[in-house]
Amino acid sequence: MRQQIGAENIDDSQNQQHSGVQTLIVPERGANRRLDNYLFRILKGVPKSHVYRIVRDGQVRVNGSRVGPDLKLAVGDRVRLPPIRLVKGRSPQLSETLLSLKIPVLYEDSDLLILDKPSGIAVHGGSGLRGGVIEILRHTRTESDFLELAHRLDKDTSGCLILAKTPASLRYMHTLFRENARRRRIQKIYHALVTGDWSGGTRRIDLGLSKRRPAGSLRRSIVCKSGENALSYFKPVERFGDYTLMEIKLGTGRMHQIRAHAAAVGHAVVGDKMYGHQGSRKEVKRLGIRRQLLHASRLVFPHPENSRRLVVRAPYPEDLSRVLSLVERG
Repeated sequence: MRQQIGAENIDDSQNQQHSGVQTLIVPERGANRRLDNYLFRILKGVPKSHVYRIVRDGQVRVNGSRVGPDLKLAVGDRVRLPPIRLVKGRSPQLSETLLSLKIPVLYEDSDLLILDKPSGIAVHGGSGLRGGVIEILRHTRTESDFLELAHRLDKDTSGCLILAKTPASLRYMHTLFRENARRRRIQKIYHALVTGDWSGGTRRIDLGLSKRRPAGSLRRSIVCKSGENALSYFKPVERFGDYTLMEIKLGTGRMHQIRAHAAAVGHAVVGDKMYGHQGSRKEVKRLGIRRQLLHASRLVFPHPENSRRLVVRAPYPEDLSRVLSLVERG
């Protein structure tokens, strides 16, 4: 006989071998989650590769149908699971180094968690990465019923990162980001050190971007007329002769948008191995830089609960402060 259980019961299983098919009823906190992320959370200790395999093979069904891992779940959906061994505890995919990492909290309430993400760590695992911010938090914040990324930052970009603590706040933040090109309700302000002496003042860069994966390379954004609309505003903050500290505001949020736009106008972000040029890389080595110097400095947006204006700032990390001091001295 098929047993119906809630996600809470699966989550609390300890080394339990289920002999039959299990059916989960998606609770409110599971609404709007991708199926794969929902399964990762409740099937702790099960390798992601196995989760993807049982979804791909049709052993996982939602409301009786075969589905893909990117399906968005709704409250009351019936998720069928095959017999599977569940192990309570930490995922073996996360190293002790990752789990012990302390990520500074810039702001937190019952709706949102805003972190100061360090450079060098991805926001989530995948594509050969063993884990990221969201996986760390799900293991260390076991009291949290719901925690999802509201947006992304590149692995080597530091600064403000928003996570939602309720399904409602996640939907709200997604709406803000999605409608931002038209309504401008959220400001994402970045600081970057770019190569060259920026001429003039604020510049509006409106260059379409298309995602490409050159042979033997990682996926990147290429400037092209047929690409998706991408809008950035670059404002010089301080000039250092061969370098310029820039403030960048985004009108859209395309992959690698700032990095691609900066390189397209001849001022690549310092340390950017993907979009930078050979000359800047030599200087990067001299300065001891190990990543692109791009920092998510400030967020300004209306709070999801009461619409009050929320301003969150992330201080410069040590490596950016050090390099700015070096280039200032020449």
